[in-house]
Amino acid sequence: MRLIKVCLSETSCQINLPRWIALDDFLHSGQRVMIVGPSGSGKTVLATTLLGKLSLHLGEPIIYLVDPKGIDFRFCENCKNYYPVDDAVQGIEDFFQLFEARLRNQAPCTQHAILFTDEISSLILSLPKKESEELKNKMARLLNLSRALNISIITAMQRPSAELFANGARDNYNIRFLMGNMAVNKESVAMIASEYKDMIEPCPVGLGYLITDGGIKKIRSVIPKDKEKLHRVICEAVNRKAPGGAKQ
Repeated sequence: MRLIKVCLSETSCQINLPRWIALDDFLHSGQRVMIVGPSGSGKTVLATTLLGKLSLHLGEPIIYLVDPKGIDFRFCENCKNYYPVDDAVQGIEDFFQLFEARLRNQAPCTQHAILFTDEISSLILSLPKKESEELKNKMARLLNLSRALNISIITAMQRPSAELFANGARDNYNIRFLMGNMAVNKESVAMIASEYKDMIEPCPVGLGYLITDGGIKKIRSVIPKDKEKLHRVICEAVNRKAPGGAKQ
């Protein structure tokens, strides 16, 4: 059986018996992942590792990578589905068109499609009110209706914004990572992990918590040894063309 090994159990690392935590649910259905952590917490390393593992194990998935900062994922800059800085809104729009085509049975759902957005809260808050509302509504529609269409949503951000969750989107994220010293921000913890707020403590760089339907685990993010391979497999997925229905 394939294992999508994303991070290590910190409990096992403490007794020098490191054990991988796998997210094999991705092999079966669309997932919603939230990765939250301040700058320097290990959030980007975890997100990049997750994208690399999914690129390897999901059978040639297509990834739309929306990068409003245009910094951490610049290695994808020559890929078809990479949307940095001023192109970020267009990236979500293009993925939304793919989603709508699948929803209306105008495009096949056989290929796993992933929308990864970095710092979408900042993007939403930077837009004029009308555009901001349109973007929030599209994200809410994606989160609510795309699971059965072989679509996964991965959202990474420094701090969750109430603006993003205005339409009940928070409840759709079934996999949540809180990295670094996120626990010092009580409002953020209450927003995305209220049921475990008394268990979550500040962590050093690379450590955090994984919350799923199965409970909460303390985890350690691991930097892949072969960074060149990691970037290569991600670029291959970000450079794939969607089969029908999506604008390119």
